[in-house]
Amino acid sequence: MPQAATTTNLINGEWREMATVHEVRNPVDDSVVGQITFGGAAEAEQAATAAAEAFQPWADTPVRERAALLSRTAALIEDRADEIGTLLAREAGKRKPEAIGEVRFAAEYFRWFAEEVRRPIGAVHAHEAANRRHLSIHRPAGVVASLTPWNYPVSIQARKLAPALAAGCTVVARVRLPLESGHRISCGN
Repeated sequence: MPQAATTTNLINGEWREMATVHEVRNPVDDSVVGQITFGGAAEAEQAATAAAEAFQPWADTPVRERAALLSRTAALIEDRADEIGTLLAREAGKRKPEAIGEVRFAAEYFRWFAEEVRRPIGAVHAHEAANRRHLSIHRPAGVVASLTPWNYPVSIQARKLAPALAAGCTVVARVRLPLESGHRISCGN
């Protein structure tokens, strides 16, 4: 039987242990998959503050650098798809091939948004005065809160993280399956 994993909370680039520890069990056979530490309101506030402080530097990061980070994240997730997928299967009770497929699908979101962010965006719109134009410019919105459901936790979280990071936003994520998320987050940290 695989060894049980332990996951803590990632806040401001640091893995932090919390006072409340919870066992994670495989829903198929009730075996212990690992342990997680739960953060509370204070830790959520710390995460939101850290994301707010990191927002402007990340928004100011050149698009090519954000795209490169997303590409590296996609490659790391893809390289670790079997490992992350195996843990996802145990934690969520999914069949292993389905779990590995979901992880590979998540990597594709990061890869796609790495390319999408390089495309020029914006638009020029007509103005009532003949010699004037309106210009639309896309800018990062700020901190994104990402709350995802249990059914496709890896691909849905990737679908939220990749576009937000590509656009220059920072993210505070609440995850449904914390063990596999810890492994996946380590790919992008």
